[in-house]
Order: sequence, then C-alpha cells, then structure tokens
Amino acid sequence: MEQRHQSRGRQLAGNHRALSDAALIRCLRSAAPDRPDAPPGEAVDAPQVLQELRRRHLSAMASYAGLWVQGSHAQILAAEAFRHSERGIGAFEPEDALRLQLLLTVAQTAERWAFTGRRAVLEPGFLRWLDHRALDDRRETEGAGYPPKASADSGSSLARWAVYTLPPRIRSLLWYTVIEPADTEDTAAVLGLTAVHPAARREDLLHRVRGAYLVHYTAQAGEACRNLIKLLEATTRPGTSAHRSDYLDRHLARCPDCSAAHHDLTRLFQQPDVLLAEALLPWAATAYLRARRTVRTAPRPPVRPARTAPPTRRGSREEPRRSARHARPATAHSSARTTVTITAMALLAVGAAAALTLAQQPAGTGTPPPVSPSPMRGETDPPAGGQGGLSDATACVSG
Repeated sequence: MEQRHQSRGRQLAGNHRALSDAALIRCLRSAAPDRPDAPPGEAVDAPQVLQELRRRHLSAMASYAGLWVQGSHAQILAAEAFRHSERGIGAFEPEDALRLQLLLTVAQTAERWAFTGRRAVLEPGFLRWLDHRALDDRRETEGAGYPPKASADSGSSLARWAVYTLPPRIRSLLWYTVIEPADTEDTAAVLGLTAVHPAARREDLLHRVRGAYLVHYTAQAGEACRNLIKLLEATTRPGTSAHRSDYLDRHLARCPDCSAAHHDLTRLFQQPDVLLAEALLPWAATAYLRARRTVRTAPRPPVRPARTAPPTRRGSREEPRRSARHARPATAHSSARTTVTITAMALLAVGAAAALTLAQQPAGTGTPPPVSPSPMRGETDPPAGGQGGLSDATACVSG
C-alpha cells in the first residue's frame, strides 16, 4: 500500500511538471474552499502543486532576497515570502508572470522586516532607499512642494504603466523571454508553450511595449510635447537612421519628461531586460539580473553514470571463454536446414498477410484510403487545459 502511494505521488509530481504556471494556479483555485470545482470524487493535491511552484521559483526568490538582507538570511526571507504567497497564490491572475508576483512578495516581506527586530539584518543600502521613499511619500501627502521626481524615475513609471496595460499573458511572455530568458529548463512548461511559438518573438513583444508607452505618453503630455510625438517616435524607432532635428534637441534640453521618454524608448531595444526590470521591480533590479545571469551561466555538476551490477562469481575473464567454447561454426547440414525453415515461414507469412488485406478492403476498392499526415511537433500550441495530453484536472487531482 505504501509503495502504491509513493508511486502515485511520483506520477502526480511528473504530471505537475508538465503543466504551466497558469494551469497550476487554476489547480489551487479549484482546491479553495469557496471554489469547490474539483472533479467529482477527487481532490486537488494542493501540497504537490505548491511543491512544484516552489521548485520552479524559490531559487530566483532567494537570489532577489540576497540583495535585501545581509549574510545567510536570504533563504529565510525567501522561504517566508513564499509562505505568505501560498495563502493567496490561487487568487493571482493565472496568465500573469508568477515569477514577478513572487519577487514583489519578497520586497513586501523585506519591508515588513524593516519595522521589526529583523531590521538589523537588512542591507544598509535598502534601508536608506526605504527611508528616502517614506520621506518622499510624506512630502507628497503633506503637499510640501518638493521638486518633481527625477527623469529616471519618471521614465520607470511610464514603462511600468506601459507593461501593466498589456494583457497578463503578454506580461508573462515578456518576463520569461526578455527579462529572464531561458531561466530554467522548464521555461516551456512554465509558459505552457511548445518549442516554437510566434507570439514569443522578442521583437514583437518589445514593439507592443513601445506602442503602449507612446499611447500613454501622448495622453498625458502637454500641448508642446504632443506636437513632437511623431518626431520623438521616428528618432527612437529601432533599425532606422533618422537624424534628430535641432528643434527636438532644444526641446529635449528643457523638457525632462520628453528627455526621459526619449531615453526609455532608445533603451527599450538596446537594454530591454534592464529597462523593464527597473520598471517592474521596486529595488535592486539590475543587481538581480546579474545574479540570475550568474546562476544561468554557472557550470552544472556532471551527471553521475549509472551504477552497474557487480561481476558474478564466474569473472568476466571466464565468461568469454565459455561463450567461445560453445560458439562453434554450424555444419553445412544444419545451415541448409535452417535456410529451408526460414523460407517456408516467410512464404506462409506473406500469404496470410495478403489474405487478411483482401478480407479487410471494402468491396469495389482496390487501394486502401490515404492516411492523413500528423501535424509537425512545435507548429501549434498545446491543447487548452494542459500539455502533453494531460488536462489540468487529470494532473492536479489525487484519488
């Protein structure tokens, strides 16, 4: 009985690895008490689902946590952040970038630590940033008339707005194909994609961000800035050699908003991972990208060869001698007899196959119907509800 349960657990774990993050989140939704839509007579194995999500994302959470705390507290911070996420992960938008949501939970957990006895283990740079941000928020609330935010912050807020106006699915593709490309071997499973998917093309995704950015900037710009939007768009268009006009240069010199927009739109195709990470993560985005890049490029430990069975009592030297002793050349008589036997068996098989074929063909037809070719692997998305022939319900349930 125990072995049967262990085998069932291994099967469920394998099923979960074949599902996307979105499918796993839907599994957790069906396990929630207020959403009892699990298949009849079966229960969603929520611990197994959470274990699979932990396997995929905890390492990245620890990398980000290491930038917020000192010493060996990164694993503690990451584990606590994941525990906080477990309570509400089923409420996340399934198609959104789960990795981003979990990293934001790390940031929120670190901020909570700043007001507890764990403040001492937080990085001094983060504490200074947190204190300055709190001061800015107070000034903004009190209306103290402090200077507007720097252009870099303004650009980051515009890029953030542009990304969050895109559909959640596009945000997820952006994260795993632009910000953290090929982060793990499970990238295809995390996204729920086959190996080839046209929507995952990097340039297409960046053009969508660029379009959303320009729409938002045009809507909130002043009249003088709106008159230059077309020129701003043309001079930052990738793959063009348009020259900036003196009029635009003079405007950029005195307008920090347009200067920030020009800077962002230029960086979008030169350093897209850095620009988007800085827009979406509250702190230490560039350092996080460096840390993850180091993890991805680190050499993997060699695969240990499978252990072979120990030699028998009759050693490897004696066995070949025995085989050679018994492998005597066949006589002419035995060879001829074998040839006749094989020929007779072949003739019988051909006759039986011909008779079976004639019996199965419909009357009036001389040839079998053509066989439709199977679609090539990678040409289409996996079927809705799961990958590898598994539905979400089948892979998430135990019973």
